[in-house]
Amino acid sequence: MLKRSISRRMFLAGLGAVAALPVLAACEPQVVEVEKEVTREVEVEKIVKETVVVEKAMMGEPMSVQEAGMDIPAGAEIRFPSWSVRNFGFYSDIIKERTGVDAKLESYPGDFSAKLLSEIAAGVGPDMMIIDAYWYGDIFRKGILEPFEPYFKAFGLDRSRFADDPWKDSVYEGTLYGLSLFPGMEMGVFVNWDLASKEGVGDGLPVWGEENFDMWTYADMLSWARESQKKSDGKIEHYGWDPGIRGTGFGDNHTFAVYQNLGEFFEDPWSFSSTKCTLASDGVVEALQPFIDGVTDEILPDQATVQAIAGGLFKAQRIIAQSVHCNPGVFRELRGELDMRIMLMPYHKKPGHINFSNLLTVNKNSMKKDAAASWIISFTTDDEVNQKKLTGDTTWFVPLWDSLKYVENMESGFAKDISLASLARIDGMSTKPMLAAQDRVHVFPRHYGGKGRFFQQTAGSAIDAAQGGKMTLKESFTEAENTVNAELAKGFN
Repeated sequence: MLKRSISRRMFLAGLGAVAALPVLAACEPQVVEVEKEVTREVEVEKIVKETVVVEKAMMGEPMSVQEAGMDIPAGAEIRFPSWSVRNFGFYSDIIKERTGVDAKLESYPGDFSAKLLSEIAAGVGPDMMIIDAYWYGDIFRKGILEPFEPYFKAFGLDRSRFADDPWKDSVYEGTLYGLSLFPGMEMGVFVNWDLASKEGVGDGLPVWGEENFDMWTYADMLSWARESQKKSDGKIEHYGWDPGIRGTGFGDNHTFAVYQNLGEFFEDPWSFSSTKCTLASDGVVEALQPFIDGVTDEILPDQATVQAIAGGLFKAQRIIAQSVHCNPGVFRELRGELDMRIMLMPYHKKPGHINFSNLLTVNKNSMKKDAAASWIISFTTDDEVNQKKLTGDTTWFVPLWDSLKYVENMESGFAKDISLASLARIDGMSTKPMLAAQDRVHVFPRHYGGKGRFFQQTAGSAIDAAQGGKMTLKESFTEAENTVNAELAKGFN
């Protein structure tokens, strides 16, 4: 249980009241003395005594678990299944030292979210969870998550230190339910600079460090892909670019293309209760059609080609540029082998920044909610953890908290370039403020509405059908849109 505690904001308000006492005392005969001390014992309704560290409160630093009044028994253990046990394992010992909480990391085979929901329904769900933004709506509406705002306030967290405001990308119907794993992650384009230079096609690419960084449209990139492809005896030796947009599923690459064309998947794309899908609208179809055509015309690789190469086309140097998340942990195994450059995913009409990533959250029915919430906050805000997220073999992603500070403190190199590029479109975090201007960047949601799993599966089948030539993309998406709308009409219970 969360103990009653004094938050940083409450304490600072109290300091203001104390400061006012000498003025009030001018009308009274007694003298009021205010002690100058570093720490102060405060009693809250005679339930708990809490040491409030004045300097920490004044600096806006998060409280410790003790200062925040967390009820964590000695030797506390929590269950935490995820799809990235190895990476979370890099930081778990540090968090255990800070909080006293030992996270037992687990992996789920097969369908992660289905396994998670079945465990929760059976009353044996984990204490802490990670949820992919695609399916937020499916899980939020089940009422199985613990509201996170009391913990946010107890630890005295400052919203301004998050790259993305938690109240924009971790909420459902106005309630905060956890913290995102990282800032909304842009799609990047990793360029094999060795191959680009060898083929003479690197000049002019809008890679990090160049004046034209983040200035290319999809049309520019598709034209470059056509020109940089290499054939020999009628066979393709290497492709120029793989945007990751084709038949075979539906994900972030498709989402970026659509929203950067100012298209939308739903009438109200930010809502989890929108009942009108707009998958067949012009903004969506026009955004994805060039990629379907590019695969058909063999300018872009098809799925069979991608799957035929062990380790992927990029690693095999059968492609010059590969679209994937703009994440400093990507292709780290190739850093000693290839000279690489990073650019951001091009756009149709406006560059975009995505909100909603993977959510770290607490099971409402857990008996260890304080322990789970403390682990999440330590993972998000601890200085040593955040440095480790951007260091050497433990590099994973840019921290959500004080993002730019940690990135600027990185050693110079490709990982730092990726990290700086990933923040380039985020207002207040970008080292290139003009690229992050609010009138330039279109901010959009990553989730797929109130029935995200159904939408994603239906849209994926539709683009597969169009890529296979069974029907046009417009026809396929119209059929899928009707299917999704029929499902949404059933309600969200």
